[in-house]
Amino acid sequence: MTALVRQEGVYLAADSRRTSGFNDANKLFQLGPHAIGAIRGSAMLDDAEDPANSRMFARHFFDFLKEPLPTTKNSARATKNERYLAKFGLKGQIEELLAGTLVRVAQDWNDDELTPEALEAVKAKTPKFGLTIAQSEPDGWFLLVDLTCQMPWTNGRMCAEFEDGNTEVLYDGPYEKMRFDSFPGPECVAICPVRQTPCESAETMIDNCFDATIEQSKDCARDVGGPIDIAVTASGVVRVVRHKHQTPPYFRP
Repeated sequence: MTALVRQEGVYLAADSRRTSGFNDANKLFQLGPHAIGAIRGSAMLDDAEDPANSRMFARHFFDFLKEPLPTTKNSARATKNERYLAKFGLKGQIEELLAGTLVRVAQDWNDDELTPEALEAVKAKTPKFGLTIAQSEPDGWFLLVDLTCQMPWTNGRMCAEFEDGNTEVLYDGPYEKMRFDSFPGPECVAICPVRQTPCESAETMIDNCFDATIEQSKDCARDVGGPIDIAVTASGVVRVVRHKHQTPPYFRP
């Protein structure tokens, strides 16, 4: 999964691989009127008896927000400490606004009857998934946030909570310079080639990054699979740049 901030907007891109090896996962979604999101990690539940069937977590985030996410919008005269406190408070606000989605995600796991093997794996290693959110506003203000959710086994049930201290505000303000972030799987080190320049199209930059990531190792190639879906938010407008489905799920018409 990648995030790219350019002058024209903020792009999110996600591959289509899911745990059973099918390349049909829909990891991108429209979160609100100006915001898009992407999920990585335990982004879906597969049915062991019917691997063609999966329930995507993205549906819980689709159109969840009816208003834009808050931003800091500090005064130009704000001190360094005031800016830090504003950004720290922003993290908490965003986590609070999205808390309701985690209840739905946990319910998916609790509705499924986990096999003994799956249950032991969950108890031995807490499942996690990453959530990246991008937002633009009509006045040109960009917001890019990355959150990590952990799902511990507690009192005989799966719970879901944002991992303390792991919410990052990656961009919060009007456009100043390009930013390119890649979020690979735990076994894979992503490479965004330095030869890329802002003169290249956003799609080319993103494709080159995914290609380089897949070429890194067999683990990368196993965990990342095309097609690559891309969406952008620009001037408060959400647009699907390209998608494997003619009518992309989890986006407003």
